[in-house]
Amino acid sequence: GRHRPFAASAADPRATAAAIRRALGLDTLDPSTFRTWEDAFRDLIERIEEAGVLVMVNGVVGHDTHRRLDPEEFRGFALVDPLAPLIFVNGADAKSAQTFTLAHEFKHVLDHPFIDGAYLDRRRRPSDARAEAICDVFAACLLMPRRLPDGERNAFRLMRLKDKLGDWSNASSEVEFTDAVAWRAGTAGSIGLELRDGAPRLPDGTLSGSALTMDAAVRTCVDAGIDLAHALRAASTVPARVLGLDDRGRIEPGCRADLVALGQDLTVEQVLVAGVEAVG
Repeated sequence: GRHRPFAASAADPRATAAAIRRALGLDTLDPSTFRTWEDAFRDLIERIEEAGVLVMVNGVVGHDTHRRLDPEEFRGFALVDPLAPLIFVNGADAKSAQTFTLAHEFKHVLDHPFIDGAYLDRRRRPSDARAEAICDVFAACLLMPRRLPDGERNAFRLMRLKDKLGDWSNASSEVEFTDAVAWRAGTAGSIGLELRDGAPRLPDGTLSGSALTMDAAVRTCVDAGIDLAHALRAASTVPARVLGLDDRGRIEPGCRADLVALGQDLTVEQVLVAGVEAVG
């Protein structure tokens, strides 16, 4: 039987996400058990449909494979009907984006009973921007919860690029996740990722990440005018501190001897792991 666990308030997207995770059975499910992102995505669809919301995924217009739906125009939408609410996800979008869109639009469906008062700005007026922001927060909390199935706190840490390189750098903000457990939303192979012009790109040429090695990052920083000592700390001491590796990132008695020797041109000449030379 289909049911709707729509008991949570729209006011707090984090609390709503926690309540919906429990209602859908996600709070006791380990997403790492899924072999592929498709399995995880299909399972999430089935859980949402069991809650009474129809989900459709398509990447073309009708059955015309030559008319691709453009993700730049829309990623998804929700149609709210008292009997048959529906979520449509643009299947031409990136795989991780499809999962996020499904969760985002699900929040719109959940909030429909509270629509008159859910998305008010500071002047108590309806705000589309606030609505989208609330749905984004909900989707993030649904897919990457604060607590894991065993009750442990999810071990993600956030860090800005400015915090790595220093506020004196002209770096934009970036969010970095470490050791986090999240809903599986894609793999490089499943989206046809390939290395072109020294960078990973999607089939349409869109930049999709970085293939920059740490030594190359140090050289890039130095070439950009960053002091070598600052660049080396950003590549060694700072990551060790962020990861909580107290025995690494420094050269001093009692620390693990994980060392990289660079030549005058800052290319790698020797690597030591726990004091033993790594070959290969």
